[in-house]
Amino acid sequence: HRADEGRKLNTIRREVAAIARQHKLHPERDEKGRPLPPPTSAEGVKETLSGIAREIGSMVDKAPPIMRDDLRVMAPCFDDSLRGTRDRAVLLLGWLTVCRRSEIVSLNVDDFKVTADGAEVLIRRSKNDQEGVGLTKICYYAKREPELCAVIAVQRWLRLSGLETGPLFPTIWTNGKVGRGRMDGECVARIVQRAATRAGIEDRAFTAHSLRAGGISQMAADGVALDAIKAH
Repeated sequence: HRADEGRKLNTIRREVAAIARQHKLHPERDEKGRPLPPPTSAEGVKETLSGIAREIGSMVDKAPPIMRDDLRVMAPCFDDSLRGTRDRAVLLLGWLTVCRRSEIVSLNVDDFKVTADGAEVLIRRSKNDQEGVGLTKICYYAKREPELCAVIAVQRWLRLSGLETGPLFPTIWTNGKVGRGRMDGECVARIVQRAATRAGIEDRAFTAHSLRAGGISQMAADGVALDAIKAH
């Protein structure tokens, strides 16, 4: 059913794994009270997944990178409203820190510390840091192009929103007021796509991951050493 809906193979596998996990936590039992194996371990399920993999392939779609030139036309597309100011900050900070969208929406106000040269951004947990050791990313002021400066954009957002604690990027209600909830990853994707459409480059099929891909690609194009890119 999920394959017929056009879902990607990785999505289907993740959902199957979630079902298996729930059955292991809360197993069905036979007449003697012994736990039964999860239904996802059945040969029919395994064969079906193999068939789906052969049919739709396991190639992961690569998100097209947002390069600096793209950012120059996308960033000005947001107005100075509360939502526009937040969305510009999300776009610029996500690109500069090369964060995954889950890392962007997990940021709290306390994770953004202004310094003399810019800001320190604390990533408390990431895909490669499940133990929550944390990583601090250094963000410098973009003195040559202040309109692309992520630090200035976030500072402007904090001043306008008046936020002092809680999520750095919360939801915004339809009446234009800041909500209490945390923005989700899909919202980051919509911000990117909305900016691309307004900038007239929607044909590039940008996604939220395009921020991370673009930031990394731009560093490589600028001649930054591979070790430094990996560390960032």
